[in-house]
Amino acid sequence: MTKGNPRASRPTVALAMSERTRRELLPPRLVQRLAAVADVDPDQLVQDFHDHRHAECLARAEVLLTGWGAPAIDDAALAAMPRLRAVVHGAGSVKGLVDRRVFDRGVLVSSAATANAVPVAEFTLAAIIFAAKRVTRFARLYQQNRSAGALELPVTGVGGYRLTVG
Repeated sequence: MTKGNPRASRPTVALAMSERTRRELLPPRLVQRLAAVADVDPDQLVQDFHDHRHAECLARAEVLLTGWGAPAIDDAALAAMPRLRAVVHGAGSVKGLVDRRVFDRGVLVSSAATANAVPVAEFTLAAIIFAAKRVTRFARLYQQNRSAGALELPVTGVGGYRLTVG
């Protein structure tokens, strides 16, 4: 860190994600935390590395923060980001996102795969239970027939008793 200029060691971060992903991944309090340690424009969202409107941002980027739906980082993307040192993926696998040439160039790559493991497992279990309970079918029946008074739903064969999963 350079004395007298605390901003000299701050990395420049580019965001590659949709507006919706940015809102979900980076709520205002996290944008503030990121802006406290890095130079970032949270409103400039790269969704296409070949879009000339992002050329200056990408040329300065040292860190690329990506999320769901980010464009693949290929040779052309790497050429647009000559200063890139790290890709931080705010989601699971980077298999469809990061080309092997990113690793060949020595760019550090991280993901939130470990952090996503428990929520994915929880969702999977919830989906199995909901499927066994026929939740979507009953919700649809209820929505279609709720004005008919008492709605009779089948109760036999609903649930996980003696259910084989997998």
